[in-house]
Amino acid sequence: MDTQIAYAIAHANEYLNLFKDDLIILEKIIQKTEFAFGVGTSYFLEIGKLRAFRSLWSIIINQYILIEDIETKIHAINANLYYSNKDMYNNLLRATTSGMSAVLGGCHSLSLLPFNLNTTGNNEFGQRISKNIQLLFQEESYLNQVKDTSKGSYYVENLISIIKKKSWANFLSIEKTGGFITALKNGDIQKQINKELEKKVNDLKEDKRTMIGVNKFINETDDYTVGSELKGRLENTSINPIPQIRLSASYE
Repeated sequence: MDTQIAYAIAHANEYLNLFKDDLIILEKIIQKTEFAFGVGTSYFLEIGKLRAFRSLWSIIINQYILIEDIETKIHAINANLYYSNKDMYNNLLRATTSGMSAVLGGCHSLSLLPFNLNTTGNNEFGQRISKNIQLLFQEESYLNQVKDTSKGSYYVENLISIIKKKSWANFLSIEKTGGFITALKNGDIQKQINKELEKKVNDLKEDKRTMIGVNKFINETDDYTVGSELKGRLENTSINPIPQIRLSASYE
């Protein structure tokens, strides 16, 4: 959670630092910058994540140039990390939870992956359902009618404060070691991401994390389709790529 925010602002800070002496270009970069965030299934944490990020990014901007009423664009997409091919209709619930968190967290645009994304064959039906979930947010839940819905909630506000402190400490540690690009080339970013990914996988195997249909309430009659994992690997790159996997892959 805090790692994702820290890496986002550290990455963007690299661009600001490059043009810090040209205020005109700097302002244009800030105004045109859009961030994309993967959103998980931890409902309140994901709401807090987007709001904490926006606050920290404003702090970064104000170190370079004073811009009033800057509204940084955030695109959210639910993370395929939490999708499963076992009892895959549960992915609809995961997409709904993630999408709602993103909207309440203040994203400007949202993409929801088809619930059958990882199966072989046509996923046109899954794409249509993903669009319908967003229509439910808008037309039946009226999530687009209220600005900053979660503002004022003691629990969420306290959560945001905790996330901000951890994210800022993580960001400062990246800057002390030379910045985001240096950390990427050294492999520090990849090591941390893989470490956190390994912990999530182990938590699932040890039942510390629950995925319905995967390690809890398993549907024994489910005839699921074998997934089509992304196995390609970039060659001749100066930066080691990060593998794309799903938590449930070891159960399928």
